[in-house]
Amino acid sequence: GALCCGLALFTFGCATAPETEAPAPAEAPETPVVQEVQEVQPAPNSKASVTTKFFAKNKLGQTVMQYTLKGAGGVVMDVINYGGKVVRLYLPDKNGESKDCTLGFNDVAGYETVDPYFGSIIGRYGNRIANGLFVIDGVTYRLPTNNEPGGIPCCLHGGAAGWDTKIWNAQPFQNGDTVGVEKGGEIIPKITDVKR
Repeated sequence: GALCCGLALFTFGCATAPETEAPAPAEAPETPVVQEVQEVQPAPNSKASVTTKFFAKNKLGQTVMQYTLKGAGGVVMDVINYGGKVVRLYLPDKNGESKDCTLGFNDVAGYETVDPYFGSIIGRYGNRIANGLFVIDGVTYRLPTNNEPGGIPCCLHGGAAGWDTKIWNAQPFQNGDTVGVEKGGEIIPKITDVKR
């Protein structure tokens, strides 16, 4: 059986429109999201499973949920809907003992204050856009910069408010020995679709 892992777990939609040089109008603050705990019934005769539990509240008071995905072969992954972050990934060694092989935090505060994108869905793009500027069809777009390698201001991994900082509306699923989490309803305003 297979365990859907990493970005393949999340076929979510989440992004805000690029910022241009003109300031955008102020938006109302997001309403805290409350997500119901949903249990997925294991497939008959399968060792795979997916469970959902409360992880924490973020600094905005939004509920962060944790999804534990267990593969039929012994791989276990904990992923949260805050940035689609892989919190823990247990892989069995040659003796069948499982060890966590990821870097992560046991609380949301670590991700909100010192997170270097550990296990996150990054985006709207990966890597850096030098000087926070790019041009499409003759239109120059200015992005906020959040990184300065070599003294060059850049917009890194979607900026300070990239996908790694968003609460995703996630729905766990199981299909035989395949388990995962996929896009549910959209939470964040001004969404564009993301496809894997």
